[in-house]
Amino acid sequence: MIRKIEKAYILAGGLSRRMGRDKLFVQINGRTVIENIINLCRAYFTDVTISANDAMKFEAFKVKVIPDYPNAQGPLGGIMSSLVDCRETHDTCFITAADLIDVDGQLIESLLKNYRDEEYFGVRERDFLQPLCGIYSISALPTLISCVESIDFRAIKAIEKLRNNSIPPTSEHWRNLNNMADLEMAEKLNA
Repeated sequence: MIRKIEKAYILAGGLSRRMGRDKLFVQINGRTVIENIINLCRAYFTDVTISANDAMKFEAFKVKVIPDYPNAQGPLGGIMSSLVDCRETHDTCFITAADLIDVDGQLIESLLKNYRDEEYFGVRERDFLQPLCGIYSISALPTLISCVESIDFRAIKAIEKLRNNSIPPTSEHWRNLNNMADLEMAEKLNA
């Protein structure tokens, strides 16, 4: 039975340094990267929020934007702010990085179907547990806060400390968009 998880958070706080321009607003198949992930999340979740420090650039999407968690760096700041926001009304949420361009409905359905109350349930590609796409429980928050307090901002190390489980990706591709070569490959594969 698929568990009802209503909230999705999109991590969109990166600076796109390697891309040379804001990667969330480049187009793949006629729509921007951020538009694609917002629409996908809206198809599966009743409440979609973006975690980023620049709310203005997302105004057109009519989505709530929350700032990254103070004192945390990198994606861990977005994960933590998402869990803090989530705990006000729910005990679990789906979190994904905006630039993971291979996240699709099949993956989300598989995560929802197989989630069994882990603190983190996500994707494992080969031996790599992907911290930026999965279902998080708010019970993970104390462990993540402890990591930040000990000045360890590596999201992968933080989720390894959680009660976790994973599934393989549902696509043969598992890419995030970092530079122009990634964009060219995505356009070629999605043509």
